[in-house]
Amino acid sequence: MFDLLSHNRAMMNFHTELLEVCDWCETEMERVLITAAKVFDEVRLPDIPCPLDHYINKVIKPALIEENLFENQADIIIKFIKHDAKFVEWMMGPEEN
Repeated sequence: MFDLLSHNRAMMNFHTELLEVCDWCETEMERVLITAAKVFDEVRLPDIPCPLDHYINKVIKPALIEENLFENQADIIIKFIKHDAKFVEWMMGPEEN
């Protein structure tokens, strides 16, 4: 069974990690989040299905860095994506008895 409390706690941890890599500056963190949202709006999904890790490493991370995010900021965003993907996978999976 998926632990929703653990999922939410991890979400708070990602927020704190991102704030830390932004030198505890909320304005910088907001810039990073706005930039990441812009990247997600602009990147193309692959024409041929591929593993999430491959797509992240070949498309998402380079696009984030190209938009002037530091690598450690991009890594936290990617960590969040992977964490959220596990939640979506659980939500889309078969019901547990």
